[in-house]
Amino acid sequence: MMGLTTSVLLILVLVSQFGLSIQACAECACCKGSFTCVSNKNCRDGCIDGYHGPKCTEECLENCKTCFNGYQCTECKPGYYTDKCNLQCGKGCANNTCSLLSGECTCKSSYFTKGRCDTCVGLKYGDECNEACPSNCGTCTATKCSWCINTVFYGSYCQYRCSVGCVDGTCNKGTGHCMNGCKSGYIGDKCDTCSPGIYVNHCDLNCTENCSACVSATNCTECKTGFYGEICTHACPSGCYGNCSRTDGRCFECKPGFVGEYCDLCRNGTYGLNCSKSCHEIDPHCQVCSTNESGSYQSCTECDSTHYLVIPFGYNYSICTVCSRNCTDMVCDEAGLCTKGCVRGKWGVKCNTECARNCEVCDKTNGTCLKCNHNAFSHNCLQICSANCNNTDNGRVCTRDTGKCLHGCKSMTNYGEHCENNCNKACNNKSCDWETGHCLYGCKDGFYGEKCDKKCSSQCVNATCNKVTAACIHGCVDGYEGLECVLAIKGADLEEKKPLVVFAGSAGAGVVVIVLLLILVICLIKRNRRQNLSSNTKCEENDYVLDMKNIPNQTDEPGLLDILCFTFYNYSLGHNIWQGTELQFLLMKTIQRLWSGISCLKKHFYIDNLLTCPVSLCYIHA
Repeated sequence: MMGLTTSVLLILVLVSQFGLSIQACAECACCKGSFTCVSNKNCRDGCIDGYHGPKCTEECLENCKTCFNGYQCTECKPGYYTDKCNLQCGKGCANNTCSLLSGECTCKSSYFTKGRCDTCVGLKYGDECNEACPSNCGTCTATKCSWCINTVFYGSYCQYRCSVGCVDGTCNKGTGHCMNGCKSGYIGDKCDTCSPGIYVNHCDLNCTENCSACVSATNCTECKTGFYGEICTHACPSGCYGNCSRTDGRCFECKPGFVGEYCDLCRNGTYGLNCSKSCHEIDPHCQVCSTNESGSYQSCTECDSTHYLVIPFGYNYSICTVCSRNCTDMVCDEAGLCTKGCVRGKWGVKCNTECARNCEVCDKTNGTCLKCNHNAFSHNCLQICSANCNNTDNGRVCTRDTGKCLHGCKSMTNYGEHCENNCNKACNNKSCDWETGHCLYGCKDGFYGEKCDKKCSSQCVNATCNKVTAACIHGCVDGYEGLECVLAIKGADLEEKKPLVVFAGSAGAGVVVIVLLLILVICLIKRNRRQNLSSNTKCEENDYVLDMKNIPNQTDEPGLLDILCFTFYNYSLGHNIWQGTELQFLLMKTIQRLWSGISCLKKHFYIDNLLTCPVSLCYIHA
């Protein structure tokens, strides 16, 4: 068992170490030549390239052309050498072949070193060693010089000369730093800068007085602190802290109390050489002012929000002028233009133009009216609201677009969008709804309708009718019938009705009185049965007779007593029932209604708080 394990491990080591393949040819498949496999399956004439063994079933190492066994080559594929064929021949080997053991070969050109032909001869580089190195290189690659021929050069390709300021003129090939220090008059790691105040190629001449570094007597590269200009002849502003820009004198930092690019302005409304004086002493509305070279007040440069800068005629400095009173909050910018808009009624950049007549607020830029006065309307506010419109608390009277009254009419006798119409004279108190014209307190006698603009039928008794339905309240005059008494009774119908009247007359007034008294007694009895009803309710005129189309369906049919009581009360309101002829007419009406189709709504009527008549409110079918 131990021996088997050792054999397996040995095979694995060989495979991993020498690149042996576990793939192999089938028997006789990799024999060299045709029909060379003998009876024991061995190859008679050897194996094809890349295989070995008696039966040519084992594969050689990867770059072997022929091999003795699985880990020793006898010939390599082109471009490789050693007994394992694991090293490449030199890039300059002719035909890409070299000695199996030494790797030496014949070079394909004179640019390669003899032997293995794997490097270029001096001052040559590239894949074919036919590229020339830079002139100062000892040897080179495609990317850099390996070393410089002379130590006075440095850089990747030895392209830079060491500074003349280096002692001995030599420097580090990579950095250019002088290896032995600088000559007198030079400074820096590369000794390539003149000492302060010295210039020209050999750093042996002095710069101008205020130059700390220069390239010539007329071109300073750096000024001493506090100076600027091409040859550093100008002093920096007194408010600068430290240096200023060499080109234009702008301060890099200001001293405490100074502001501005040139630090020539004082903070918090002060001025003077030390910013110790107040700008307000000169101009009460100046927030920031400038100081002249002598330290005196020069000019105001910034005003408060209600003032702006102006140079008056004859002045040589700016003063603060008040913004227009037409500016909102009197606020304007440095040019005097209103920044928060205009007060009511004004427009323009300085709000000095009047808005159109009746316009309360208009557009600041073009004057277009945005809000009319409370009593004006239309897009340009040129139309006045109707004088009949009601005005509440001096607020808006009518709408901006149409002029419709917003709060009704000033008088209850007018109506319409502009209160331009008079209520109908037939309205009680001549009052009506201001939007619809409907009478508020009903109609005068003889008229009906929502606007009381329709007359009751002339055939109604007393010319009085229901204000909604036009039904005659007190019945019809002789010869007419119907709710509105517009139906004339023909002669034959009159003849049919006469027996009723004759009958009533012949019975005499006594019979009538008895019948009426009987009705009255029975009504009193019915009242006592309904003690729970209120005794303070009064019947309204319009409750008596209504059109069936205007009420809900009723299922409670009236009794005879209900009809008699209702008829008695309904008729007694407008007639003297104590006259015989009137009593006869009452009975006739009662009999007529017994024969009519009637639907009723239960209602209770009260006569002078004495008689409770729990009758049905009757609606005659249309």
